Amino acid sequence: MKIRPLVFRILVSEKGMTIPELADKAGVLAECIYGNLRDPDRSLRWDTLWRLCQALGCEPHEIAVLREYERDFDREPGNGG
Repeated sequence: MKIRPLVFRILVSEKGMTIPELADKAGVLAECIYGNLRDPDRSLRWDTLWRLCQALGCEPHEIAVLREYERDFDREPGNGG
């Protein structure tokens, strides 16, 4: 799964936090969050997502997308795959 960067940044801003403040509150490294925001193909671990959601007061589906689900929409019709 991966972070939805725009939605994530908006939610962090609405909570009045910075990424370093969120990282501290969630108990994760700010570099981990920044890395996931910069690299759309970087995987996000479930436990990291859970910690971020607890710190932001949101649900996982609000800030992340499952890769498998996302790939279904990337396929061209008729390619069968």
